[in-house]
Amino acid sequence: MQKVVLLLFCFGAFFMKAQNQSDTLFFEDFMKIVKAHHPFMQRSKIITLQADANLMFAKGNFDPKVFADLSQKYFDGDQYYSLINTGVSIPTWFGLSFYSGYDQTDGSYLNPQFRTPENGLVYAGAQLTLGQGLLIDKRRADLKQAKLFNQIAEQERVLLVNQLLSDAAESYWNWYAAHSSYDFIQQAYQVASLRFEAVKKSASFGERASIDTLELSIQLQNLLLVQQDLQLQEQNCRLELGLFLWADGNIPVELNLGVAPSAKSTTDIQQKLMSLSLQVEDIVSKHPEIQRDMTRLDQQQIEVRLRQEMLKPILNLKYNAINEPIGNNLVANYSLQNYTWGLDFEIPILLRKERAQVNLAKLRLEDMSLTLDYKRQLLLVKANASINQWRITQQQYELYDKNVQDISRLLDAENTRFNNGESSVFLVNTRETNLVNAQIKLFELYSKSQKAIFKTYFSFAQMEAL
Repeated sequence: MQKVVLLLFCFGAFFMKAQNQSDTLFFEDFMKIVKAHHPFMQRSKIITLQADANLMFAKGNFDPKVFADLSQKYFDGDQYYSLINTGVSIPTWFGLSFYSGYDQTDGSYLNPQFRTPENGLVYAGAQLTLGQGLLIDKRRADLKQAKLFNQIAEQERVLLVNQLLSDAAESYWNWYAAHSSYDFIQQAYQVASLRFEAVKKSASFGERASIDTLELSIQLQNLLLVQQDLQLQEQNCRLELGLFLWADGNIPVELNLGVAPSAKSTTDIQQKLMSLSLQVEDIVSKHPEIQRDMTRLDQQQIEVRLRQEMLKPILNLKYNAINEPIGNNLVANYSLQNYTWGLDFEIPILLRKERAQVNLAKLRLEDMSLTLDYKRQLLLVKANASINQWRITQQQYELYDKNVQDISRLLDAENTRFNNGESSVFLVNTRETNLVNAQIKLFELYSKSQKAIFKTYFSFAQMEAL
């Protein structure tokens, strides 16, 4: 009977290896699924499409326009007036617009200034902005800002994907720690159950004290409580992981209970991280958040220019060449003496509104610049902190892995002493409890070290490149 007990107590190595799983979801495969099917990856594409739509909208301000205006009045059988004006206008980039059209008027009570020859008048002319709007106007400012917004949208897309993949990586390694700990405690409970039955049988034959069965029963109950806690953690982590698993057609995928995580992670990830950690300042200077905010600064500078342009007076010069068409010939009998022209001038006396808008735009620019300086330093500190955490957690894991091996050897030695009659169930249980706690902590440390790796990638905004 003592041989049976000996076999049941020699299970230190049994704790040190994971149970074989029929199905394994590797980290790299998991991340590929997230990249390929998660709705937020589709949403990231929408950000770019929205920026393209905004750019098209801004370009639309420079589209040629066809216009037509018809106004007539009839009263007591008389046609008071008939006004027809049709044409096309073509805006350009430099505050200059061209247009041409056709006017025809008729009626008994027509204002003489609107009267045209029987065949009407064709005209072609231009309007030139000489004051406010000469260097920049709302249309040009909107278009420039829309082009910059395309760059902002790309940085926003990178940041969205970076956050998604970081959350996914953290969820996976949380699941790994919970699943590995739960799987481990199940094995420990099974071994403890077999040991309890063996010692109980030995006690019935008088080979062991009855108190040993009570000691083992308490140990078994403690392991069961730990097992239930870890089961709850594993179930919740599995549910959280399901948020990142999707199939084609935006269909959420439920993770099969038979699927297990793997501790395997490619060495390329760490090797690349070691290379990146040597160029932190350069990487931070190219961080999408920095690039996005710098582009927003460029947008605000355009806004300052526009507000400064509003300080100028409105001065528009308009000139139309006019002619009466004869038949199909629109320029027959054209003379330089036939034309209309006009001049618009306007300026507020105090310019308080305009000056206030310039000051507000400049203050906004200064505020954004100060915020950018702080954010640049903040990202640098976060990146260095992430590197420190990654290096320390790697060292902690390697150190604690050796500690677990030593605790396992102590348990094996205590088992040998017990079978030689030199120890007690209490001491064996104590060694076993220490090993259980240490092994669970080792899983957590490995999970923490892996999360530190991807937290560093996240701080570099390099998750999409993995």
